[in-house]
Amino acid sequence: MTEIRPRDSPFMQNLREGPTSALEHLRALYQTRAPEPIAENDELSRCAQDLLVHFAMPSDMYCNPNMIALTIKPELCRACFDAKILFLFADMMADPDFLRHYSMFTFSIARCTLILLHVWFIDMMHRSVSRALMTPLSAMAFFEVTERACSVMWDERHRANVPDLHMIMALVELQGVFHTIYALQPRYPGLGNAPISPAMVKITVYFWVYNYTHIVGDETEHYHRLSTGGYEDSIDLFLYLIEESKGEGEEEYIDTTASQTGQRRALTEILQDIGADSILRTMRATLRYSKHMTRVPPRVRDCLLVCRILYLEHASFRGIYLQMPMIEDIAAVFDAPIMHLPPDRDPAQVQPVLEAYRSAWNHLSFVGTACKSGSMSPSLINPVSIWNIMVKSVTMVLELDVEWHNDPANPNLEQITPFLVQFQATLLETFASVWLDGLRASRNGEGGFPDSIVTGLANVDGASAVWYGFIETAHARFDSGIITSSPISYIVRVWRQFGKVLGFDEGSERVRATHICAWILCTFHTTPSSKPLMVCKGCREKRYCSSACQRSDWKQGGHRVRCRRLKA
Repeated sequence: MTEIRPRDSPFMQNLREGPTSALEHLRALYQTRAPEPIAENDELSRCAQDLLVHFAMPSDMYCNPNMIALTIKPELCRACFDAKILFLFADMMADPDFLRHYSMFTFSIARCTLILLHVWFIDMMHRSVSRALMTPLSAMAFFEVTERACSVMWDERHRANVPDLHMIMALVELQGVFHTIYALQPRYPGLGNAPISPAMVKITVYFWVYNYTHIVGDETEHYHRLSTGGYEDSIDLFLYLIEESKGEGEEEYIDTTASQTGQRRALTEILQDIGADSILRTMRATLRYSKHMTRVPPRVRDCLLVCRILYLEHASFRGIYLQMPMIEDIAAVFDAPIMHLPPDRDPAQVQPVLEAYRSAWNHLSFVGTACKSGSMSPSLINPVSIWNIMVKSVTMVLELDVEWHNDPANPNLEQITPFLVQFQATLLETFASVWLDGLRASRNGEGGFPDSIVTGLANVDGASAVWYGFIETAHARFDSGIITSSPISYIVRVWRQFGKVLGFDEGSERVRATHICAWILCTFHTTPSSKPLMVCKGCREKRYCSSACQRSDWKQGGHRVRCRRLKA
C-alpha cells in the first residue's frame, strides 16, 4: 500500500508549532471548497494526508489505531478536541460526495476519525464523564451528526467510486469508527440504553460485505489487509441488530409490517438490498480467513450465531444457505489451534470456543434435517467435515467433563460448567435426533438420509479407528474403565450406536487398536503391526512400537501435554 510521506508544507509546519491554527485552516478549506468531489491535487486532500501522517508519527500510519492513540502528542490531542475536529470529520462524512472523493482523502479522514475515537475511548476508561474529553451534551450532538452521516452514506452507497486499495481501506476504517461509537455510547449516562442507529448498522454491514465481495489484488493479501482495521467488529453490530430485531422474549419475528421496529425494518432492508447470497458468502469468507483476526473464537461464534438466527427466521437466507457447503468452512475453522481448548482453561478463552462448537452443532442439525427432507443436495455434505466436527466435539466434552469431576472446586472449571452443560445438551439432541435417527431410518428403509451420505460417512478413511478410539479413551479416563459421568455415559452410548449403524465392529477395532502406533509419522500409525504394541505407562492409553516413536510423539506430537493432563 502507498506510504504517505511528510510534506515540508506550511500546514505541516503549523501542525508542529501550533496545531489549533492548522486545524482551523483545515476547517476553512473544507467550508470554502468547490461543490464537487475532492480531487487528488486539492489542497484539502493534501492537508488531510498531512494530518494523518502527523497523527501517526513516529509510527507507521497503517498500524493499529489504538497504538497510535496511545502515543499521540497530548497537545495535539487536546487541540483536536478543543477545536471539535471530530464534528468537522462527521460533517465531511455526511457530505453526499464523501464516498466519491479521491480515495486517499476519504481514507485519511476515516482513519483520523478512528484514531481520535480511540483517544476518546481510552480517556473514558481513565476519567469520570465530567472530566472526559467530550461532555455528555457534546457526545450526544456528535452521535447525532454521525447518525445523519450514516443515513447519507446509506442513501449514496451505490454512487461510491470504483474500489481501489485506499477506498477499500477507507471502508474498513469507517467500520471501525462505527463500532467504536457503538462501544462509546453506553459509557455516557442517559445514552447507555439508547438503541444504536439502524442506519449505522446498515451501512456498517454494507461496507463489511462490500469489502469481502470486492477483492483488490491477491485474495489472501486482500483479506490480510482487512484484518488491520475494524472490519471484524462489524459482526458485533450485525448481531446486535439481529438480536434487537427480536421482541423481548420472542423466539420468532412477528411477520407483520405494523409491528416491525426500526431495527426490524433495517434488517429487512439489509437482506433485500445487500442480499442473503452476498451476506452468506461474506460469512463463509470470514470463517475461511478468520486466522487473520485478533479475536478468533468470539468472532467465529458470532458469525455462526448470526447465520443460525437468519437461517431460522428468514426464508430467503435459508434458501441460499441450503445451496452452499457451510459445514466445510466450519470444520476448517475448528482445525486451527486457536479454536482448541487452552491448557490453562482460562474461562474468557474457553467460553467462546464452547459457544462456537455449540453453534456448529446447530448447523449440523440444519444440514442433517435438510438432507433428510430432501431440501439440500447430499453433494454439499462432506463426510470428512462431519466427522471432524463430531470427533473434536465429543473429545472436548470428554476432557472438560472429566477435569471438572476430578476437580470440582477449580474456579476456572466452575465458570466454564454452564457453557459445557449447554454444549452437551445441544450436541446430544442433534446427534441422537438428527444424525443417529437419520442413519437408522436409512438403514431400515424408512426414509432418513440418502444412501450417499450413509456410505460417505462409513467410508471415510480411518473413520472406524477414530470411532473406536473415542470409546477406548472415554473408558480410560475413568477409574477401572467404568464411566461415572452421566453425560459422558450417554454420549458414549450414542457414539457406539452411531458407529454400529455405519457397520463398524467394536471387537475388531479393539484388536486393531492394539497394533497401531500413536506416533503419526510411524509406518504402523496407518498400517497395523503384526503384534500388539506397548502402552504408555503415563496415560495408559497411547501405544507405541518403540521408545523412539514414544519420544518423538512426546517431543513433537503433543503427547507431552496430553499425557501429563491425563495423569493429573
